[in-house]
Amino acid sequence: MAGGHMKHRHLGRTSSHRQALLRNLVTSLFTHESISTTWPKAKEAQRLAEKVVTLAKRDTNASRRQAERIFYNPLLILPHIFSTIKDRYATRPGGYTRVLRIEPLKEDQAPSAILELVDGPKDMRFHMTAKTLVRERLGLSSASASTSSSNPSAGAAADGRSMMTRGNANMTPAVIAAATAENEGIRDITLKNVDKVTRFRPGGQEALERLVKRMEAEVRRGDKEREKEARRNRGGAGSAGGRRTAREAESDEDVDEEEMEEEVEDESESGKRRDRWRWKGLGIARDGYYGQVAKRRVYPKSSSGMESGS
Repeated sequence: MAGGHMKHRHLGRTSSHRQALLRNLVTSLFTHESISTTWPKAKEAQRLAEKVVTLAKRDTNASRRQAERIFYNPLLILPHIFSTIKDRYATRPGGYTRVLRIEPLKEDQAPSAILELVDGPKDMRFHMTAKTLVRERLGLSSASASTSSSNPSAGAAADGRSMMTRGNANMTPAVIAAATAENEGIRDITLKNVDKVTRFRPGGQEALERLVKRMEAEVRRGDKEREKEARRNRGGAGSAGGRRTAREAESDEDVDEEEMEEEVEDESESGKRRDRWRWKGLGIARDGYYGQVAKRRVYPKSSSGMESGS
């Protein structure tokens, strides 16, 4: 009917084509946790995805049969939905998906968006909030400093800090005190976003703090790299023909030693094995300034105690 009210977007397709499109989008969403498409398609697929999560939380024979009719490969998707997804959103009353607008992905400049499952491993707002916390804790954002100084209301900040611990009943008093102390001076809007991304996420505050610590370590490592590069540039442009002093060489070597120790501590077991192979295995030795690697053959000792070979 011309000019009638639409209960849903037709997406320029027939009914059967539109249903097939939405079923494929929802299948990709629960398979990859996050998909990129046009904004109208994302909004329509969001409605169907919310219904699927509601069916999973009911967990009855009738709800399983209804969910089977949505997916083309239910034997592969339903076990994940009725176990992992159901447990993830057991305490969340609603809002299981999120649509984020992004720059147009195609040449026709169609409005694009990201459709993702909240509280998942690819939750973009969770990572963006952690990045904002790192910037404001390290003082990398001048806007945050000006905003905090222009808003001296202590009551609003206290309310924001109390939001961080709401919904995290498993947090110990020590963790709560540490989180409150570290977030002194953080903007109120950032604290509200922290509350949003951790309120219904199991162990959300601890996971956020781990991510923030890892990002802070990366920022400090990048600062060391830039500082070392600046020293090298100053030494190369010096009046002594590009020769560095013994103190500068020793300082650079100390920085390399510290970075190597940090990398070995942060790496996993496989990374540690690779590191040992790199420096100790196959006769590879570490020589010279700047931590350069010089490959030299190390021959095993013979029975007489002397090294064989030349």
